[in-house]
Amino acid sequence: MITDDDPIMRDSYRQLIDMQDDMHIVAEAASGLEAFHTALEVKPDVLLMDLHMPGMDGVEATRRICARTSEIRILVVTIFDQPEDVEAAVVAGAAGFIVKNGPLTDLLRAIRVIHAGGGMLSPEVTSGIIERMRTGGHDAQVREIDTASGPLVRMTERESEMLQLIAQGKSNSEIASELYLAQSSVKTYVSRLRAKLGARTRSELVTLYYEGVRHAPEEKHEQRKFAIFGDRASWRSAR
Repeated sequence: MITDDDPIMRDSYRQLIDMQDDMHIVAEAASGLEAFHTALEVKPDVLLMDLHMPGMDGVEATRRICARTSEIRILVVTIFDQPEDVEAAVVAGAAGFIVKNGPLTDLLRAIRVIHAGGGMLSPEVTSGIIERMRTGGHDAQVREIDTASGPLVRMTERESEMLQLIAQGKSNSEIASELYLAQSSVKTYVSRLRAKLGARTRSELVTLYYEGVRHAPEEKHEQRKFAIFGDRASWRSAR
C-alpha cells in the first residue's frame, strides 16, 4: 500500500512496484488519516508511508496503525532525513526509514527486507542517528504542539529555534551562520516547517510564529510544556 500526498510520487511507486513479480499494490492513500482507515480495511503486508503530510502526518498515522495491529509492516519513505524524524517514526512503530532521493533499488530491497520481518535504515540517515546517539539527542527533543489553526504536529527545539529566526526576517545564509549549519540544511528545515505547519510561504511561517504555538500536555507528565519563542532555544514549564 502506498501513502503519499503527492500523486506523482504515488504513480512512480505504483509503476515501479507493478513491474516486480513478487509485489503488487492493494491500495493507495493521500493522507495519514486516509492511510489509517484504508490500512485497517485492506491489511497490506507492507505500507509505504510519507512522513510530512497535511492534517495527520505519517508519524501519527504509523502510531495509530501499529497500535491497532502488528501485521502491517510500515516503511517510511520521505524527503526529510533528520535524525529526530527517524526516531519519531521508529518509536511510532515503523520497521524501516529510507529517503526518497535514494536509489530505487534501495526501496525495493527495503520492501522485501521489511516484508521478511527485518528492519532497514537508509544509508543517508545512519550518520545522523550515530551523531544523535553520541550527543544524547539534547538538541532534538520532540514535543507535540497545537497550532491555533491546525491539528497536533511535532516540533523539535531546533525547529522552534529556526522558526524564530525566520520570524525575525533573517535569510537562510544568516540563519546558517548563526546556527553553524550548512545552507542546504537550513533549506531542509524551512521545508519541514512549512510542511508541518501547513504554510505555503515563508511569510505564512512568520504569521504562525506571531500567532504563537502551544505545547499540548504530555502523557504521564504533570506539567505542560510551552515554547518561549521570544527567547531562542529556551523552554519553560507551567502548571
